[in-house]
Amino acid sequence: MDSTTLAQVRDFVQEALAEGHPRGGVSFGPIEVRRTYDADDGSPYLRIVIVVDGSTDDLDVGWLGGMPRRLLSRLSDVGIEDYPNLSYVSREEWSSGVKKWLTTYPQGNGESC
Repeated sequence: MDSTTLAQVRDFVQEALAEGHPRGGVSFGPIEVRRTYDADDGSPYLRIVIVVDGSTDDLDVGWLGGMPRRLLSRLSDVGIEDYPNLSYVSREEWSSGVKKWLTTYPQGNGESC
């Protein structure tokens, strides 16, 4: 999967977030997308880390939990069959080392954008 395709996935995530997180008070970004491979069976999946800026009290966990379902049809429409695995981290976690950890210790033998 090339960097253009991974950037397209990032755009899909951004669009899905912009379309309707039902509560105000939070913003999302940056968004990191990495194609990663399962350690057990080697199957590819998309590891997506979304930075959340704002109070976690303002997050609608049920809506965020439905993000993979909302993304699957968009991904399938452009021929991407990898399952999206999403993680949400606070701006503080991101700034204090999660970004470095992601780039220093990538899970699997993946590509990223």
